[in-house]
Amino acid sequence: MRGIDSNILVYALNKDLPEHTSCKELLINVVNGKELVSIPTIVFMETFHALVKVFKYKEIEVKKRLIAIIDSRNINVLDISTSSILLAFEIAENTRWEKEMP
Repeated sequence: MRGIDSNILVYALNKDLPEHTSCKELLINVVNGKELVSIPTIVFMETFHALVKVFKYKEIEVKKRLIAIIDSRNINVLDISTSSILLAFEIAENTRWEKEMP
């Protein structure tokens, strides 16, 4: 299972970007059941903001497309809570990294 970030959704939904084709193909594979992905809830908000505010898409069109993605049975929408974030920090702190970050 892959995780999807807002860049992937923005690229997939904006045909004017050079990454559009490959990202759209990924979403098509998901819709067709060839892949299962997870997307945190905040990614949908980031995508909405980018498409509406930066790329000047109509809010209703972006909303419609994002709801269609959310409703896909091959997408696991992750509700990230504060406790989940804090737990992730603890896990990261207690995990030995192969290479230290600079």
